[in-house]
Amino acid sequence: MEDAATVDLRGDQVLPYLLRVLKSAPITDPAVAEAVTRLTAWQQDGAHRKTAGASSAAYTHADAIRILDAWWPLLVPAQFKDLGPELYGALVANLKIDEPPGPQGSAFQSGWWGFVQRDLRKVLGDPVQAAQPVTFCGGGSLAACRTTLTETLAAATKVPVSTTYPATADCAAGDQVCADQIVHNPMGGITQDRIAWVNRPTYQQVIEFAAKRGDDVSNLATGKTATASSYEKGWYNSPPAQAVDGNLGTRWASDWSDPQWLKVDLGNEQPVGRVVLHWEKAYAKAYTVEVSRDGSTWQQVSATSAGDGGQDVVRFAAVPARYVRVTGTRRATSYGYSLYELQVFRW
Repeated sequence: MEDAATVDLRGDQVLPYLLRVLKSAPITDPAVAEAVTRLTAWQQDGAHRKTAGASSAAYTHADAIRILDAWWPLLVPAQFKDLGPELYGALVANLKIDEPPGPQGSAFQSGWWGFVQRDLRKVLGDPVQAAQPVTFCGGGSLAACRTTLTETLAAATKVPVSTTYPATADCAAGDQVCADQIVHNPMGGITQDRIAWVNRPTYQQVIEFAAKRGDDVSNLATGKTATASSYEKGWYNSPPAQAVDGNLGTRWASDWSDPQWLKVDLGNEQPVGRVVLHWEKAYAKAYTVEVSRDGSTWQQVSATSAGDGGQDVVRFAAVPARYVRVTGTRRATSYGYSLYELQVFRW
């Protein structure tokens, strides 16, 4: 998903066929030859519209992207000129030829990319699944189609960058990256700055993450020493270690009485701010979560009497702790308490 979010659909799905037509004979125009070189390099690199890093103000392969942006509105009407102005105009009124990146975010949802690609495949002699009685580019002639593509590409190389990316209230003329950036329309009182274009959601959600890159976000309890008030030793041997083994297919199960507890020793004192409980069907209707620095003095960080099983995520202000204890005080079934996994996290 991350890879697809920055891909230009035209560069990924149509440009390879455009290049095949253009390269089907020697290219004599130096400007066209240079444009083809730049477009080929961009296409082979994945046809992404993205910068080299957050601090960069220019796209990688910026010239190739600029050329395609200028070329497409010249290419399509020239390729389909045999439709005639009236029919072409009626079709465009029903389905615009392009939906490029821009402030709205989502792009490439409705356009003529499939029409262009299919027509080029017919010119190139590639398989086309359903019959198409008319081939438009060059009337079906590869040489004539190549001339159409060459002439429109040559014209595109001469289009000023300020025309391709006109000035707006937020962007200077010719600012390619700014022209693509997503502009948010806040639904509440909090505004959000423009962000780099990604072909993703209509709605952007801003989430605050407590952890930062490089922080330890692993499960602190995995493989650590666990003890319990009791555990099932009969038909299903279920010691407390099975609740911290990182395997959601094994579990700890207590005796069939109240109260019962499960405790994990993290090995050393560290910040703890989240506990995740994966209950088996024999879950706790009422339970508490406590932490301790020494295993003797306990601090309650959460309590509930409305447990409903499944996965419980218990969040609280991070506190220093070496031990974490879950105590069930009322069972939801006639069986004991049973946890597939007790997970502990810093954040």
